[in-house]
Amino acid sequence: MNISDKKHSNDILPTGLYREILRVCFQSEEMAAYLEDHPVSRYTAIEIVLKAPVSLEEKAALLDKIALTDQSSPDASEAPGDKEKQISAYLRRKLLIERRTAKEHADAIRRALDALKLKPGEILCKREHWFDEDIMEEKYGYGVLFQNMEAAADYMRRELEYELDGEESNDDVCPGWTELEKWAPGENGMMENPYTFYLFYDKVVYFTENRLWNDGLCWSPETRVYSGGDLDLNLPIPFQPGDIVTLDCRPFSPPKPVVLLEVGDDCCGVQMLCRGVDGLWYTAALKHRCGRIDKHYMNHSILSPLYRLTSYSDDLAPEDETLKKVSDCVGGNAKKGRALWDAIHNSPSVRDRGILTDAELLSLLSESIGRKEKP
Repeated sequence: MNISDKKHSNDILPTGLYREILRVCFQSEEMAAYLEDHPVSRYTAIEIVLKAPVSLEEKAALLDKIALTDQSSPDASEAPGDKEKQISAYLRRKLLIERRTAKEHADAIRRALDALKLKPGEILCKREHWFDEDIMEEKYGYGVLFQNMEAAADYMRRELEYELDGEESNDDVCPGWTELEKWAPGENGMMENPYTFYLFYDKVVYFTENRLWNDGLCWSPETRVYSGGDLDLNLPIPFQPGDIVTLDCRPFSPPKPVVLLEVGDDCCGVQMLCRGVDGLWYTAALKHRCGRIDKHYMNHSILSPLYRLTSYSDDLAPEDETLKKVSDCVGGNAKKGRALWDAIHNSPSVRDRGILTDAELLSLLSESIGRKEKP
């Protein structure tokens, strides 16, 4: 076993801080409770904070606390041998690196927040995004400019009041998201776009640090570390094959029920069966922030669905009743879930079109698991 794979008590955060991170970052009580009983490494805890749908101020505060954590020396035998000394030295180095990493991330977030304090000549350009559930497409508006963040925040508050028209807002889930591009005077009369911020309501949640690409013709992200990252969050989940769960990546796409066919450890290991808005069925990897609307239209989400992943508790719409049939047939049995997944991916319809009709899915369900279902 590689020494980096061996669990030690100092590779995880102190219990109180770990619980605080779960409470702040997760809207799913099921996920938070499960992860509390299945602690993740300090490195993964940092990743959870960076990718969470919470304000940058909250992220910086949590990262500061991680940077200050320490643990007693790694456990070793009373008379440690060479291997134990090697493990202890490795873990001490690892702890120092991860504490330094947390501090560097907190400092980068504070620099981004400071960048919102505009200097003369700098502006913020607002781009509003929302998902139109009537036509099931992302839409956006563009073009409002501000000379300071206070004016931008006031505008967004008034805009939200107008859109709600007296209705109560749901503070937990934003109906849309805002991009604020910072533009500053640059060389040769050209404006520079060093930062782009992503807001839920008037709360800054993510940002990108930008640079010039394409021979100086285009400002694009230098890194996406602070806007969901390039890699998807990979955490254990408290669900089994056959469970119907809510996939909720709002505001990037509407919530939907899906049924789990496989629950594995890697990033592709949680396979779900979904119905698209076209009424056709497809499979996808749940952890890959797919935000899918159907097999062909994928609205890539900054937000991982793991933060809000919960058991589906509402009544299913008539068109989703097939989910219940699949759930009853799989019934927590991993072999049955795998058998159905194999049958789906070996079917001519999926090989040719990537999708299944309701009748095709029910036929495969009967053939692969042995329970007859009427289309």
